[in-house]
Amino acid sequence: MDWKTLLASITGSVEEEILLRHASLAAENGILRDQITGRLHLSDTERRTLAAMGKQLSKQTLEEVAKVAHPDTMLGWHRQLVAPKFDGSAQRTSLRRPRIDKALEDLVRRMAKEHRSWAYGRIAGALAHLGYDLSDQTVRNILKRRSFPPTPEDQKTTTWKACIRRHMDVRRVV
Repeated sequence: MDWKTLLASITGSVEEEILLRHASLAAENGILRDQITGRLHLSDTERRTLAAMGKQLSKQTLEEVAKVAHPDTMLGWHRQLVAPKFDGSAQRTSLRRPRIDKALEDLVRRMAKEHRSWAYGRIAGALAHLGYDLSDQTVRNILKRRSFPPTPEDQKTTTWKACIRRHMDVRRVV
């Protein structure tokens, strides 16, 4: 007997045994389902198990085998319970900038409180000397978030007319 014939006979017998087991379990499930009145209350773990198994079967096979729930229901469980685990949401990070530390915000507020005449840029410059890299806009946002009023220098704007009038007496030295 050659090896091909031997392999075919072993494969055929294993396949027949699997089919018999499947038919036996399907009949047993049908009998048990007929004896149960009302609706089955399944836990999420049981639904997850049935959904994972049901997803591997074809829809036609699932319609023949599924006795606990409708095949569409089982595939819905798969979408709700199993698929989100693999959607990559755990690896996604926020695209926002990281929030400034509370201690640094307190320092900005303290500097603004102690030096009322300092503008946002001057506070940012003083913080740069201390080793913190903040822009004047970030200082402004921190103080605005903390409901700290802007400095008088930040509020006033100089028009071109006032600027020229202020510098009229300065003569150009050549």
